[in-house]
Amino acid sequence: MVNLASKFQAQPWWLLLVSSLLVSNIHPRANAEPQVPCYFIFGDSLSDSGNNNDLATTAKVNYSPYGIDFPEGHTGRFCNGRTMQDIIVQLLGFQEFIPPFATARGQEILKGVNYASGSAGILNESGQQLGENVNMNMQLSNHQTVTARITEMLGKCSASKLLKKCIYAVQIGSNDYINNYFLPEVYNSSSLFTPQQYAAYLIQQYSQQIETLYNDGARMLALFGIGSIGCTPNAMAIHGTDGSTCVEKMNSAAQLFNERLITLVDELNSNFTDAKFTYLNPSGISSTNSLVFTVANTSCCEIGSNGELCVPGSEPCGERSQYVFWDAFHPSDAWNEIIAAEAYASEFSGQAYPLNIKKMARLQSNNVADGDICEIGENHSNMSSGGEWSAKQLEGEIESSAASTYELQRKLVQAAAACDSSGGVTSSFSVVTPSSAVFQVVIGGGGGGGFIGGGAGASAPAGGAAAAAEAPEAEEKKEEKEESDDDMGFSLFD
Repeated sequence: MVNLASKFQAQPWWLLLVSSLLVSNIHPRANAEPQVPCYFIFGDSLSDSGNNNDLATTAKVNYSPYGIDFPEGHTGRFCNGRTMQDIIVQLLGFQEFIPPFATARGQEILKGVNYASGSAGILNESGQQLGENVNMNMQLSNHQTVTARITEMLGKCSASKLLKKCIYAVQIGSNDYINNYFLPEVYNSSSLFTPQQYAAYLIQQYSQQIETLYNDGARMLALFGIGSIGCTPNAMAIHGTDGSTCVEKMNSAAQLFNERLITLVDELNSNFTDAKFTYLNPSGISSTNSLVFTVANTSCCEIGSNGELCVPGSEPCGERSQYVFWDAFHPSDAWNEIIAAEAYASEFSGQAYPLNIKKMARLQSNNVADGDICEIGENHSNMSSGGEWSAKQLEGEIESSAASTYELQRKLVQAAAACDSSGGVTSSFSVVTPSSAVFQVVIGGGGGGGFIGGGAGASAPAGGAAAAAEAPEAEEKKEEKEESDDDMGFSLFD
């Protein structure tokens, strides 16, 4: 395994030539399908989108000038605009940003949830001197709550299929250094561990957390390394650079973590062959076109007495696109756009190993074979056979009340289970996305009726009634349905 992290040990991140993958059309096409149905985010303030707003902590930024360049204003993002994860979500084609766990409700959790929390770390204690946070273990617990809700909505089998098609982005670890190891006046970790031992300890804990995600259904995991934490304005002001460009001891410690993280990715890919793990370097260091930020060692906004965050209500710099840092710790929207674009599309192994986000998204269609059967129920005492109904025919009762195709699927199964028959209920799915689905629900083992939703119907499973419509009939239904699609927000037959 090539030592990818060591290639960039001594180079300040902003002086390197970086890829101008800045996407001119970064906003997705209207009504276009996202490349994956859902995206879950775990991490710290680099990804937090509002989870800390109501916590008792100084690590929250739901005030101006934060969000000055964000459409919704100061939402709790530690940036003037979008986080790196926000931009990756846009590049993947999502029409809206992933909601924070603190406010996520109802059907919106089907497209993913952002669990990230400012000051959080891999270790429970990291960042606690600032007040409350949602550490990685708590984020995993919150995710289990969400997956339980999804299972209630879709049923166990269909929820499992959906979760396997999601990307899980994890960017955490910076606070285990900034707000733990390099804060000896509060934490004793630097006296207990050498930098090498501490990196090994963190990766050991992190490995268990990633395996928990796998056990909870994740099959595509993007693990982001730690950036150049010794190059932040705060680090240089507190620790000094001793004539170097950055605080080398901090960058070296982060490099040790990243090297072990790359090794962990290799091990995970070897041990869990039905999943894919990738390492992503958040330092923006590939070199295809020159793009130089003019201000790299100071923040864009006025920093308060704590030396970390922007002064509430202060006036930030005017040329924000020229600044690497928004405040004393966190990058600007402009820099986030650079590192997000590289994580998404870079072909450079030092930036994305073994694959980038775009290629990972293409894997989701292979995670679940088309036409797999979900056993919804067996030996129901109240079911009947011999009938066949389509989603169009049940429009009044089911279709109009379904907020998404996932909800429609659940309602169809419930309707099937309410029938009077001694057979079982199964459902077959070809496509399940937030805006379209092709599936059928079959009742009974010998002559059961069936429900159809979606585009072209497939043959019923052996032993069940033929519930699928012929292709011409499906086309007819498509024409009938077009007039009402706008009211529903999605088409059953696209």
